Amino acid sequence: MEPLFDNTVVADDSIYNSIRDDPAPQEQEAKMFVESLWRKFYPYMDDSRRQQIRDQIKNDFSATFWEMYLACTLIDKGYEITSGSTGPDIRVKHKDNTIWVEAIAPEGGNQSD
Repeated sequence: MEPLFDNTVVADDSIYNSIRDDPAPQEQEAKMFVESLWRKFYPYMDDSRRQQIRDQIKNDFSATFWEMYLACTLIDKGYEITSGSTGPDIRVKHKDNTIWVEAIAPEGGNQSD
């Protein structure tokens, strides 16, 4: 399993870059936490989804972090999940039901309202 933070690329997301590069203790703690989410979520994704996550986090850290955090919380609560490269982000099996979850992290708008 490849680590989530890649020192060989220039990422567009300042949060990703800060967590990856800043030696401050709080940034390194955040890096360890995000990597722990990655290790937990990794087995539940297909190969193409794993690559999507690795690419997305460099450009949209908040949304990708939210998806991993949500998935890991569901795993910790004992839900059976999967994550594929198409469709909503997370598929949850609960009793006889299938629940699809699209993890969205809103961004700032571009208008005054």
